[in-house]
Amino acid sequence: MFKTLTAKIISVILSIFIISIAVSSYMSYKDSSANTINLYETLQKSILDASYTTINITIGIEAKQHLEYIANSLVKMDENDIVTQREMVSSVVELVKYPDAFIVYEDSGNYIIESFSGKGEAKFEFKNNWDNIGLDLRTRPWYQNAKKNNGFSVSNGYVSEVGSLKGQPALTASLPFYKNGKFAGVIGMDISIGGFQDRFKQFETPTLPSLSVSITDSSGETVSHKMQKFILDGKISDYENNMLQTTKESESGSKRIIGKERVEEVYYRKFPFGWNIYVSANVEDYTKATNANALKSSITGLLLLVAGVLVLAFIIKTYLKPLSTIQLGLNSFFSYI
Repeated sequence: MFKTLTAKIISVILSIFIISIAVSSYMSYKDSSANTINLYETLQKSILDASYTTINITIGIEAKQHLEYIANSLVKMDENDIVTQREMVSSVVELVKYPDAFIVYEDSGNYIIESFSGKGEAKFEFKNNWDNIGLDLRTRPWYQNAKKNNGFSVSNGYVSEVGSLKGQPALTASLPFYKNGKFAGVIGMDISIGGFQDRFKQFETPTLPSLSVSITDSSGETVSHKMQKFILDGKISDYENNMLQTTKESESGSKRIIGKERVEEVYYRKFPFGWNIYVSANVEDYTKATNANALKSSITGLLLLVAGVLVLAFIIKTYLKPLSTIQLGLNSFFSYI
């Protein structure tokens, strides 16, 4: 009877424990899932903001300011004073290490090109003649865009065919300049985009192993990605087109992309100069983290349950032991009767 009573009490309390722990685990899983998703969303947003800032400073702020400096300086210079113009442009190029910078005149088609020497030191000797690389730079897209937009412009990404960046992915930031209130030409600066991914490596985290930062130009083509094969491949994929249309509808936000092999959560933002930046991560990273936390909680709960049952059994046996003595006494008494 004593053993039967002990077993029944333990069974009842064990059932209550199991139900309580099951409910608690379920609620904990839901909370953990929500917290994990919120944490990862915050992480992606933070990485997006940081990535956006570093690229926008390079292209949208610094390059624009340097072009404006050159444009303002040209107002006071004679077109035929080639050496003075070269000195001024070269000082900016050497200071910021722009691969190439151009001054192109509208009426004459004359132009000068100053390239980074690689030493970061000011030059002391400059040619007193115009450059000629066999091209009319007035026909280049960056020239036409600045002229058409009547302001600061950033070209689409391209693989450079001439200059210091020949054979490398690049962009050209450009700005029109004026003399006596009349459009006189365009200044351009080449910027290498091949090193953008190096800046994003600092954002890599084991928490989100699939995390990827990518950039597309105003046409939607990928110009920076950790997978080299996607960069300037000459075609706009469904994914690129999808995100391009999304940024046209909203300049910043998030979107879930359901692909054939995986589902991605993508946070995006448009630059003032028309390019777009994306921070994407596989949704599976979210669920793996949630399930890992749930597994830890379940194992902890199970261990506590086992420990609790053992302690409970010991306590019950200890406190019910007098009942066993009473039972034996009663059995002896009734046997005697």
